Amino acid sequence: WKEVPPVEVANEQAPCKEVALIGDAVDILKFPIIKTNPADGGAYINTGNVVLEDPERGRNVGTYRCQVKGPQKIGINPERNQHGWTFLMDMKKRGEPFARAAVVLGADPVVFAMSSSKAARLGQDELEVAGGLLGYPVEVVKCETNDLRVPANAEMIIEGEIHFDFEPEGPF
Repeated sequence: WKEVPPVEVANEQAPCKEVALIGDAVDILKFPIIKTNPADGGAYINTGNVVLEDPERGRNVGTYRCQVKGPQKIGINPERNQHGWTFLMDMKKRGEPFARAAVVLGADPVVFAMSSSKAARLGQDELEVAGGLLGYPVEVVKCETNDLRVPANAEMIIEGEIHFDFEPEGPF
């Protein structure tokens, strides 16, 4: 795949920065995230792209199940052998206490497609592949609470940390 590296833009140019809720102002339950099926364990973010970065592997943008567990808590569920799982297990093995993460909602359809596909190899940046398919760089912006770069033209970014004290997810 042809790759075009993302280009960083200023906060003022990023639609995802128009409204920022930080700290106690965050309440995910106020957003229209639905429980799709009666037997589900809760509401799920169905089209979120989870952004992770590893100092050795680079950036991963993957579509993983995101179960809403409370006003300020989401469960992220990459399965074994998915790139996100590999990134997280590498971080855990190195003794890192958590992984910084961002969930991107309302991304460009090509960004979403690359996040949801197996087109990128382990360690290959899905945003660079998306740029190659688009023919121009994906615009990114720095998160508010960490150093991750996320698609600037997204509708919403949920920032947080993934701690390695895992808990049950589902049923789904």
